[in-house]
Amino acid sequence: MEVKRLKTDVLVIGGGMAGWLAADSAVKAGADVIMCDKGYIGKCGQSVYARDFFVCNPEWGDDAEKISEKVNIAGEYLTNRYWSELVLNESLEIYKELDSWDFGFVKNEDGTPTRNDKIGDFPVLILGGSGMNVNKFKDTHGYKARKHMLDIGVKLLDRVMMVKYLMDGGRVKGACGISVDSDDVYVIEAGSVIACTGGCGLRPVGYSCVASSTGDGERMAYEIGGELVGKEFPQPMRSTVENPCVLGGRALEKDNGMTVNSAFPVVNPKLWKMGGENFKGHEGKNSVYPFAYLDLEQETHLGNGPVTAAVDGNEMRIVSGGALGMSVRKADGIWPADHECRSNIPGLFAAGDALGTMQNGALYLLCGGSVAGCAVTGKIAGEAAAKEAKEAESRLSEETIDQAVKEVWAPRERKSGYSPSWIMQILHNTMAPYFISYVKKGDRLQGALSYVEFV
Repeated sequence: MEVKRLKTDVLVIGGGMAGWLAADSAVKAGADVIMCDKGYIGKCGQSVYARDFFVCNPEWGDDAEKISEKVNIAGEYLTNRYWSELVLNESLEIYKELDSWDFGFVKNEDGTPTRNDKIGDFPVLILGGSGMNVNKFKDTHGYKARKHMLDIGVKLLDRVMMVKYLMDGGRVKGACGISVDSDDVYVIEAGSVIACTGGCGLRPVGYSCVASSTGDGERMAYEIGGELVGKEFPQPMRSTVENPCVLGGRALEKDNGMTVNSAFPVVNPKLWKMGGENFKGHEGKNSVYPFAYLDLEQETHLGNGPVTAAVDGNEMRIVSGGALGMSVRKADGIWPADHECRSNIPGLFAAGDALGTMQNGALYLLCGGSVAGCAVTGKIAGEAAAKEAKEAESRLSEETIDQAVKEVWAPRERKSGYSPSWIMQILHNTMAPYFISYVKKGDRLQGALSYVEFV
């Protein structure tokens, strides 16, 4: 084991959209910045697979007030309108900033950005460099963001996983972690730390090539007394038996002409159309959950599954619950103690999906709004963290460092035990059933918690 010690003004943990904007704004505020990620920055996480980016511009005819109201209704009035309206109001400037990085927005012949007309009346721009559509790394927006980070002087630490925030004198003054590829332990002292570590939830099979959002930043914050929000809003997606690893399966976006296999109960013979206008729920009623598929989950839970339909003569079985556990974006994370993205722990900020702003309420409706929200909060957190870092004492005591290194390295000294993959499977099996994750009865939750604590 070799301990590598570094020092910076601002430490950004996580190399996605929130991290990119946080680092950029911190540098512009005069701070030295280190960014680390357990993957290769620009290739890892969910941001590199984004295909849409929400931008509200009144000059394009966008009605911010109307959009805000739709999001609020869809989010079952649990939306924090301060944050959702902040994204609406700041998204245009964020677009301009990213466009200056040559970020890869698809453009029309006249140079204006191309809008995705399949999203209904939501103003969504198309990202041409999504990792979902582009094979060459240099053509992705992840590559463009990485290049910009290097150009402005951000020090990048690839494949370095932070596992512990370092506190001294009641303040977070850095973090400690390990290299994924070597026996190195990293100790990074910082005036401020920004958690841009993503959300916390099992992702659908095939969802954007990301199997899970591991909640690293939340777990580390919880260990030192950080307040968290959410966890009660899972968001299922759709899949099929024939193509379980493809989000949406096949042929689900037809809104008519669908014949039905009468051997099984059918919840929605007209299935689904973007925007939800023709989505039919139980007994043909309109569903208010066009993106959540809760009607299908409920029907399966009631014993009416499996739900099948035939398209062009080919039977297709919808797998309800196959994607159970996906957290609604911005509905879980570190609690924002103020409007500058601080946590309740001095020295610790959060942004993106790691910050529980409740931007979307109980349901994610605003396509492209997740990455836009990540960018907006990242920019705010970077500015505030840089300002605070200039005034903070970042030096850690040797005792604090020695203890952290010992704790971080301890699992490597263990001679036996259960593998992480086994533990994760047990947790999924315990928490994923519909009657636990969706139907939140106290006795069932307590039973699951008891099992989890024992494991």
